[in-house]
Amino acid sequence: MKDGEICPSHRSDDILASRLEGKRVDIRGWVYRKRESKDVIFVVVRDATGIVQCIVKRGSPAWTEAERVTIESSVVLTGTVRSDQRAPGGFEVSVDLLKIVGLAETFPITKDQSEEFRRDVRHLWLRSQRMTTILKIRSEVLKFIHEFFRKRGFIEVSPPMFISSAVEGGATLFGVKYFDKDLYLTQSAQLHLEVLIAVSSLIVGSVLFGLLFLFFVDGIRKGTRGFWMRMLVG
Repeated sequence: MKDGEICPSHRSDDILASRLEGKRVDIRGWVYRKRESKDVIFVVVRDATGIVQCIVKRGSPAWTEAERVTIESSVVLTGTVRSDQRAPGGFEVSVDLLKIVGLAETFPITKDQSEEFRRDVRHLWLRSQRMTTILKIRSEVLKFIHEFFRKRGFIEVSPPMFISSAVEGGATLFGVKYFDKDLYLTQSAQLHLEVLIAVSSLIVGSVLFGLLFLFFVDGIRKGTRGFWMRMLVG
């Protein structure tokens, strides 16, 4: 593969579905995990569809780059798919070519680090399998909610996130400065939905799936909590 050339890549879910066993594949993704031994380097690669284990044996043209690559580096690998029940998903790729597209710095998250630390590097923690799975489940739940209401004639609306006065009670308002105005993070979309329900005779009902905020005092700390709510007016 020449520099600057974009190769057609294969997805990890296709590899794990046994459709490509015995065939040469190109994989584009990020290094999710890496383990080294004297004669073999295991590189687990993550793409949008999942993870697949790749192995590089000593003597392979890919060995030098496999030694150098770090977790979360972006890579392109070429090799042959083979069955191995010890590998995640039962298949792995025997790699003979490895190109590092972007070499990552040392990944800061390790197994024994605290929840507080992981919150500080949330943008990196989101790359974990657990967080990715949560996002995929949430996406499917939202998909089914949208389908359910749209089939019944509802439309989705997006009321503003800022309000000028209380909707439910002044005690839970969280004030913000918006340019030269004093506004509040919204507590509820109820008032906007009540107006929108009568906008058109074609509207059976309105539905909101939005982020709402409530102010809280916890001991000496003050802050705001955001939560997602599905609200119907019909």
